[in-house]
Amino acid sequence: MSEPRNKSTMFFRILTGKAIPVALYGQLRRPLKRIFIVTPFLEDYEFLGSSPLSKFLSKHVSEGVGITILTMPPEGTNGTTRSFTRKYQLLNQLMRQGIDVRLNAKLHAKVFLFDESEITRATILGSANLTTAAMNERLEIALLTYNRELFGDVLSIVYKFCNDLSTKTFMKWKLENAVRIRSVVGGE
Repeated sequence: MSEPRNKSTMFFRILTGKAIPVALYGQLRRPLKRIFIVTPFLEDYEFLGSSPLSKFLSKHVSEGVGITILTMPPEGTNGTTRSFTRKYQLLNQLMRQGIDVRLNAKLHAKVFLFDESEITRATILGSANLTTAAMNERLEIALLTYNRELFGDVLSIVYKFCNDLSTKTFMKWKLENAVRIRSVVGGE
């Protein structure tokens, strides 16, 4: 049985509504060493009319930041191919920039980890996917904390998700789905 945690080291804030994308924006603007984004549904969300996710991530990659994204594979909605194509193109772009993109069809967790230094590590856990609908329209909730112990605990779980037998690298998924990708997206 683990020791009870000192409540004074468990500072956290509950976020709802626009406070969620504001918190994510705030973290993405900081100098970071490592970023983990775990969200089943993912778009190139534009933060506060400022910059899209891909621009922030590209900047961090160019600065040597390690980034891992775990999401669900692209899927069409109601038989349409638009959703599949948009997500596929975003993930392909991110992978080509050097981001570790992984896919798991069973994913439901929403976790954002930002490792700035040995002292500053932010964890955001909640219900919101990284999509326009979740950030702007839905009733979502998230917990933001800078507790290093909680960061480590959550990071261990994220590593387990990334190494789960049903998790695939984007490249492996892409090779396994090449025929479908060609028929929906064209090219490649």
